Amino acid sequence: GTSLTLGASGDTVNLGSGGTVTNTPAFKVTLSSNQTLADDTLTRIAWDTEEYDTDSAFASNIFTVPSGKAGKYVFEFHVFGDDIDDGDSYVAYLEKNGTQVVGSNVAKRGSGATQNCELNGVVTETCAVGDEIEVVAKHSGTGGSQIIRSNASFFSGYKLIGV
Repeated sequence: GTSLTLGASGDTVNLGSGGTVTNTPAFKVTLSSNQTLADDTLTRIAWDTEEYDTDSAFASNIFTVPSGKAGKYVFEFHVFGDDIDDGDSYVAYLEKNGTQVVGSNVAKRGSGATQNCELNGVVTETCAVGDEIEVVAKHSGTGGSQIIRSNASFFSGYKLIGV
């Protein structure tokens, strides 16, 4: 294989017989404007702005594992709820093929007046070709709608190499 020397100590990384290593696909998406959630309704977040999407695998608010790209992925999401009320709850998590991904659930309850609510999670998930990954959120409490702020919310992911 091919080796790359790093630093003065002579640390090396074996790149294998192909000589290249990439952790793609990789993507990051955001909201171009605030999104309103109806009360007590699980809602797919409408990510409509791609910062990058190396394999054109993100479309219609969903990341779909491309052909030949099965493996372990790291997914991260940040969902910023604006001013939830005392006693309200806010939940966000990843779904794979319509089922909640274990370890991705984040929930918060309001206490003592309105407050902003940032929900975030990072999870490693084994994915097969064609698996669909999305972020969903739900606000429950006052009976009114809830805003997800665009300036503080995103969804990203990338394929791990070497595992």
